[in-house]
Amino acid sequence: MDLRRTVNEIRDRVTRETVRYRVSSGASDVLAPLHDEVGKLVHSSEQLYSMRNSVGRMPPSPKSFRAWAGGLAVRMVQRMLFWYTPQIHRFQNQTIAAVENTCSVMKKQLAVLRQLDAEVAAIRSEMRMRGAPLAPGPDSISALTDRDPGFDDFLFAIRNSLLGTAEERALEMRKHLSSILSLTPAVPEGPWLDLACGRGDWLHAVQSTGRECLGVENNSAAVSHCQAQGLDVVDSDPLAFLRDTADSTYSLISAFHTLNRCTARDCWRLVQEATRALRPYGVFILESIDPASLLAGSEQVWHDPAAMRPLPLLTAEFLLDYFGLDVVLHRALRSDPEERRTPLTELEFLRPLNFHLYRPRVYALVARRPAATAESRGAHRLG
Repeated sequence: MDLRRTVNEIRDRVTRETVRYRVSSGASDVLAPLHDEVGKLVHSSEQLYSMRNSVGRMPPSPKSFRAWAGGLAVRMVQRMLFWYTPQIHRFQNQTIAAVENTCSVMKKQLAVLRQLDAEVAAIRSEMRMRGAPLAPGPDSISALTDRDPGFDDFLFAIRNSLLGTAEERALEMRKHLSSILSLTPAVPEGPWLDLACGRGDWLHAVQSTGRECLGVENNSAAVSHCQAQGLDVVDSDPLAFLRDTADSTYSLISAFHTLNRCTARDCWRLVQEATRALRPYGVFILESIDPASLLAGSEQVWHDPAAMRPLPLLTAEFLLDYFGLDVVLHRALRSDPEERRTPLTELEFLRPLNFHLYRPRVYALVARRPAATAESRGAHRLG
């Protein structure tokens, strides 16, 4: 077992979870002071409750003449104040009851505030998802490729070579499909959409299950290839196609090695439009080269002439969280075999080098859109 690699993986996971929490929590930090104050009040109530039975009782004392004499004096005072001690007990009981009622009310109010805070976060995500549309600019996805048939043939061929053989890719697609079909709750009924579908590897995998899946592709060679195989593919720019799609149309939307060919703005807009087009509990899956792998990030990502920028894993997770999508699965793909790694790993400086050089070169994220919140918010308020 490589302890250093395990520690690095744990550290990366903690970092991702921290980013995800900060994004998804939104205004939750505002409730932290109130939560602390309620905790202090509960603690004071418990202390007051534990002290109430000590009033009017003899404290423990050593067995000495002075202690005996003092105890005798205290008992005499108790008898003289027999009429007063019960009043103190009643006062304490009433005080404890009032504090306990206050704690109960504050706990309920805090629970309501948390619910409202969660609803505000959901509304915030909804507003981000439904932001004002932008007019297609000169850096849109469709502008990344000239609609020159010869250049489209070149791009189609080089992208296929980067993905590996159709058999290797089909195996990866079946693993993705198996993971998605095992989700709970299940993916809702309805059509699936594959953005920039390429040679149709994902469409073939989905078609084998009998589900309806539409591909969108703006490379003429890829469109001809898919249509010749009987796949349902539309010749269109993926982002433009999503802009014209009605809300909650698709149960699953996939983007395999698509976002790294987008500008930052188009990448942001594509996820925004995809979230809007997903049904409640719908799934969004993306796959991208991981620039944290030095070999993949410095060279492999640029093999595609249309590549704009690599998409780091933390950036992808942040983007999905930003629009309210919950990441439920992270898969690391394309790992190099152990025999290719640098030997002499007992040397301290070679361990991090091996980790960054030969870590998985591709990652995949599976995220889900939460259930529609408008109806549940209305029901909550009516209740």
